Amino acid sequence: MLANSTRKPKDSKYQLALGLAQAAGHEVVFPLTMEIVIDVAAALKAGNYASGASYLMELRAKHQDAGFIFDSVLKRLFDRCRTSLERGLGGPVRSGTFDMALFSDEAQDETQLQRALVVATWFVMRDIELSFTKLHVTHVKVDAKKVTWRLPESKVEVAGRGATRVWHCICGQDLGPLLGNASPRICPRCVMARQIRYAEGALGIKQDDEAARFLPLFVADDGDHFNKAAVIAGWREAVGSRTATDVEELGITGHTARRAGCHLLARLGWARWHIQFMARHSTSQVDVYVGEAWNDQASAWAADMRRGHHADASLEDMKTAVKTLTRELDGAKVD
Repeated sequence: MLANSTRKPKDSKYQLALGLAQAAGHEVVFPLTMEIVIDVAAALKAGNYASGASYLMELRAKHQDAGFIFDSVLKRLFDRCRTSLERGLGGPVRSGTFDMALFSDEAQDETQLQRALVVATWFVMRDIELSFTKLHVTHVKVDAKKVTWRLPESKVEVAGRGATRVWHCICGQDLGPLLGNASPRICPRCVMARQIRYAEGALGIKQDDEAARFLPLFVADDGDHFNKAAVIAGWREAVGSRTATDVEELGITGHTARRAGCHLLARLGWARWHIQFMARHSTSQVDVYVGEAWNDQASAWAADMRRGHHADASLEDMKTAVKTLTRELDGAKVD
């Protein structure tokens, strides 16, 4: 029932919570008892897990899915554990973002994972979604003008057919002060075309070969897809090598491309629903990311307002201007 990109993280959380229960000496974990819940919650709190409550929720879901009763006593205990786990955490820690313009320079080296970061940002994706994309032309196709990417199923496309999104070539387009004239290094169509050529060479096949249905678009040294740790490391290296900021301070994670993509499209003037469409996501998290981008521009809006206020004419000046314009129009009618 869940998208692959959701199922894997949830299963990972469940496995860790299950392991904590077993490590605490509970050989039989289900049905859940108060002692099991308290032991797991205590371990999560001791480990400073920022999303510790979500690990407990996976245990609860397995308990209920197995048909065990979740009574009022367990519910109250879960609520109290959640409160304890979330106490003192402060606001959520967001993934770091980056400036797409960092990659505009065609003289700099380009790696696979840099290309992955660029296209994932334009298509508003998480790192885990990259691993579901195969080289085959049914997954991604580039022609002279555009790239068409059949993306994995998402939370708003639950039938599992995937969603198709398109970017046309933006090379040479003036994208304003944010990016200037777009170079082939940041054009989603051209970046994807280079990655396809690279993958074909690395794997020794063509994109329309049947074998390409089972081979990754982004190819690790062993011929398989990159794992999560390798993707994040590659993204950190790509951004860190182009900025003076310490790589640890950048906060680059698997969600960086998704958050940066929402920021980028909002700053380019996309409407909220346009961004949600590209992101294949309808939850409030997109609103949060869009709001962050608008907050960054709020100071500029305020400056424009102040300039406009000082430039505004007085009411009497405006009345005079209207009278003058009226006389000119009347004169034009007579002529």
